[in-house]
Amino acid sequence: MRHPPRLALTLVPLALSTGLLLGTPSPAQATALPGPGFPARYTAPYLETWRAGSSLTAARRATGLQYFTLAFVISDGTCNGAFDGTVPVTDQEWQTALSQLRTSGGDAIASFGGGAGTELALTCESVGALKAAYRRVIDALDLTVIDFDIEGTGLGETAAIDRRNQALAELCREYAAGGRTLSVHYTLPANPDGLSAESLRLLRNARERGLDVSLVNIMTMDYGPDLNMGRIATTAAEGLHDQMARIWPEKSAAELWAMQGNTPMIGVNDATNEVFSVEDARTLAKFADEKGIQLLSFWSVGRDQSCLTEGVLAGTCSGTAQQPGQFSQLLDRPHPRRPHPAPDWRPPRCLDPLSSLLGDACAGGRTEAVASRGGTGRSGVGLGGAGLAGGGVGGANGGGAGLGGGGGGAGGRPGVLGALGVLGTRGAPGSASGRYSRVGWGGRCGSGRPQPAPWCGAPVGQAAPPRPSGAAAALGPVRAVAPTGALGPVGPVGPGR
Repeated sequence: MRHPPRLALTLVPLALSTGLLLGTPSPAQATALPGPGFPARYTAPYLETWRAGSSLTAARRATGLQYFTLAFVISDGTCNGAFDGTVPVTDQEWQTALSQLRTSGGDAIASFGGGAGTELALTCESVGALKAAYRRVIDALDLTVIDFDIEGTGLGETAAIDRRNQALAELCREYAAGGRTLSVHYTLPANPDGLSAESLRLLRNARERGLDVSLVNIMTMDYGPDLNMGRIATTAAEGLHDQMARIWPEKSAAELWAMQGNTPMIGVNDATNEVFSVEDARTLAKFADEKGIQLLSFWSVGRDQSCLTEGVLAGTCSGTAQQPGQFSQLLDRPHPRRPHPAPDWRPPRCLDPLSSLLGDACAGGRTEAVASRGGTGRSGVGLGGAGLAGGGVGGANGGGAGLGGGGGGAGGRPGVLGALGVLGTRGAPGSASGRYSRVGWGGRCGSGRPQPAPWCGAPVGQAAPPRPSGAAAALGPVRAVAPTGALGPVGPVGPGR
């Protein structure tokens, strides 16, 4: 599966700049709370672990999803696993985020491998050493499900495949003897008609070594030619079903469907002629429900929002027309354990302080979502605007401040966005007729690093476009960046119209 950030020079300093230091953790007991496990059918998209642990909490709040696949655990250069090869799995921020997810009723899978980096079976030279390395990760995160994303040259490493399957079979037996369940998933690249011969050899070896594979998850992406991506995701699943019946002939058709997962790459694929659209997501979701497929996933949570320009391949946006978080909603599968919560209106990019370090521009910051208008003599607090920097919405005498930007009516004071320490900008005064202004950050995002102005909203001096609802009057201009100071006082929220 696509895994570019670890090799991208622009992101090498990311872990260091945020305090995620390189290092080899010593074995430690898990501090994350135990998880509730997983339902019979669920959605667990891949979440990039090269971001801060807070991105897990942000994604849960933004999308309403409760299950995630943490991508990826790979070698830190030794026979030891770490998030993205750099961040210890005992990292307190990730431990805290995982505990919060489980407290809310959710859970997480750790995925080993991926399209870049080194899976531990390629580094650990013996079954015993490999088993110990896997155990350190499983125990530190208190996992009940682990995933192995094996692709590319890793499918031809027969010695590593055999070593991995032996180690996992022994681990599962040892955990079972202690009264603990460990489920093993394999995530493998797919052709339009199912798995390749190499992937099938991997699964046959697992059976020969006594490993009970709980789920086979196919990557329905990057085929090459122009294809209907939604339809091909279903034909690949049908082909896989036939192939699995030959490996596990004792299982019924329904049991084999329940052993399947399906993972598209949303939006523009690495083969950029291939685009998995929101309509394709609807097709796949319907098919999965009809067949009883256990797992739906996608690559990746951080891409679940539109780019400024359609048709581009990017690591932090999909490149296809969509609303923020729309793939998460279309592929999610509500279940009796909890009601399906309404997601936060902000896309994951806007909730993650680290996302401002990335270079791909997305349209999430252009979303004019729940802005309110203040009446005459009152101030409102607006959440519309660029990402987190919503402009204050005020009446003629308002003195309020928007989230991240000073604003409101005449006399409104500037403020700062306390969570990120970023200067807000003063919006144009509101008027008695209820005008509002949209805030821009003058080309600076959450980190304070210079970024293209469209990333953060309208640049200083440029009027923003009207809200999609068309309910607002004309916009006031955006003024210069306010001086540093405390958050201005917020007046009562004006009535929405």
